Amino acid sequence: MQKNPVVSNARLFRSPFSKEYWRAALAEFRNLKMLLFAALIVALRIALKSVSIPVAADLRIGVGFFVNAFGSMVYGPVIAIAGAAVSDTLGALLFPSGPYFPLFMITEIAGSLVFALFFYRAEITSLRVILSRFCIDFFVNIVLQTPIMMAYYQIMLGKSYKIFHLPRIIKNLVMFPVESVLLILFLRLLIPPMTQAGQLPKGMNKLAFTRKNIIVLAVLTLIGVAALILYIRTRRKKAKPMNDTRQDILRVLAETYPDAKPELNFSNPYETLVAVMLSAQCTDKQVNKVTPAVFRDFPDVASMAAADADTLYPYVKSCGFKSKSQNIVAACRMIMERYGGAVPSTLEELTSLPGVGRKTANVVMAVAFGKPAIAVDTHVFRVSNRLGLAQADNVLDTEMQLREAIPESDWNHAHHWLIFHGRRVCSARNPKCSICPLTGLCAYYHAQKETPHESNTASL
Repeated sequence: MQKNPVVSNARLFRSPFSKEYWRAALAEFRNLKMLLFAALIVALRIALKSVSIPVAADLRIGVGFFVNAFGSMVYGPVIAIAGAAVSDTLGALLFPSGPYFPLFMITEIAGSLVFALFFYRAEITSLRVILSRFCIDFFVNIVLQTPIMMAYYQIMLGKSYKIFHLPRIIKNLVMFPVESVLLILFLRLLIPPMTQAGQLPKGMNKLAFTRKNIIVLAVLTLIGVAALILYIRTRRKKAKPMNDTRQDILRVLAETYPDAKPELNFSNPYETLVAVMLSAQCTDKQVNKVTPAVFRDFPDVASMAAADADTLYPYVKSCGFKSKSQNIVAACRMIMERYGGAVPSTLEELTSLPGVGRKTANVVMAVAFGKPAIAVDTHVFRVSNRLGLAQADNVLDTEMQLREAIPESDWNHAHHWLIFHGRRVCSARNPKCSICPLTGLCAYYHAQKETPHESNTASL
């Protein structure tokens, strides 16, 4: 295995459709330095999974795609495929932010592969960057992801997925020019130093600020602004139900579940944090079985921080992966080091802890500190989108739309109302619409009545 590779004089390829290209890509697996670099890229992708650049109210650009493009350019398609599979799996295990669906790995792999096919050992031009983003936004995010989302909606949410959904298509139209501009600037910044360091072949950088490239960037920016305006106008028409309908939904939920509250057992912020971290992809009932022993033997942050993951794991083994015990111990150590042993109470501080995503942070803020927050778990995601309180394909957009749709004074209550309704009535596979008090207000119920054949679609 090579330890000190020199790639500055390596051959560039006009296209990826040659034996020599794939031989070079396969050879990267014998390059120790390249494998270490790939491991770093995987770690960065996982760390930046939830970091995004806000563009509009529910429109964000994930920062991880910059790292993905850069890594794929350096180590090629073979390692890119393996790295995408590893980062998607580890990211879901270490930082669960919603229901995990294995088929989503296909889009991760496809995106990494597209970047590698366009950028590895190639002259990086503005046109090449633009075409790479177009292929990802159209062929991966629309063509490939549509059947995957159809399976996800049917299996996980128990509802049908619209194949032709104008806001989603417009959303990708917005992403394409905006991401292309940002990616061009990002690669132009990083390619020269990587080439000088001998980590990229000479002759790759064709992104100089020539008159032609400046014109391309200007045109893309104008297209992006126009698409953004169109997207915002479309979302305003469909994003929220009418105010009176929304108020009626919340009123019925409040009347139906007046005693809705957390079903996890805890008595202070530390116990809240640990219990919620254990509840990821596990039932509250099971968590409540193990936490008495955990809190007896590790009664506070200091005692947990002094423990190690191997000691804690036997206590919580029935709640899932060993990574949970590792994250809990690491989080408590960070709390001791940064916050003097007191569990922090802000979203930014909580999400900086190992294993704590937005959902966990929002639950701790709302339950342990009484701060207004909306935590979106599997039930909240499913029920809010069925009712029409939100119209989103992911957890983050759902949270942002619920924050707009629900008065802040009801955020904490609404979270529990939606969870109770999801567990007792609005289940994923077979919702009990016959006993639901919200059928007269439910967008999902009326859609099923209008297209009854959809309810008989077989689960994939």
